[in-house]
Amino acid sequence: PFIVELNDLAQRRMLPKPGPAISYPRWDPQGEYVTVIGNETGSFLGYRIAATGARAPERFTDEPSSIPTSFFPDGNTMMGYVVTNDMGRDLWVFRIDGEDEVLLRTAANERAPVVAPDGGAFAYVPDESGEDRVYIRLYPANGGSGHEQDGECN
Repeated sequence: PFIVELNDLAQRRMLPKPGPAISYPRWDPQGEYVTVIGNETGSFLGYRIAATGARAPERFTDEPSSIPTSFFPDGNTMMGYVVTNDMGRDLWVFRIDGEDEVLLRTAANERAPVVAPDGGAFAYVPDESGEDRVYIRLYPANGGSGHEQDGECN
């Protein structure tokens, strides 16, 4: 049986959605927008939607199969990953102004990045060791490549 609180219906707001499938909702740090991935164009891309629902969703990523997962404290930048046919999953930085950039591209699949509250580091899960492990990296990086500067957590 399903129980529905009728009083709760007045407390909900349905936001416009960018495509038939959406996922990964995230609040921006200021609480003004919710970001999602949507497939309005066929491929999943990042969109932000005003929490008031007053405007249409705005696309902010250009790379096909973009999955923004975590906000930086400025609220205008997100970290996430892009799924590609040749390299698997790579970490990216997505800016609301549309300036996307690769953050970490390796032969491993990097996924689930989360930015630290101060924006100075991030955690993510690569599959390079054959098992799921959490790595921590400083942001921005202080040189080097690959995972040699990472801290590994079990």
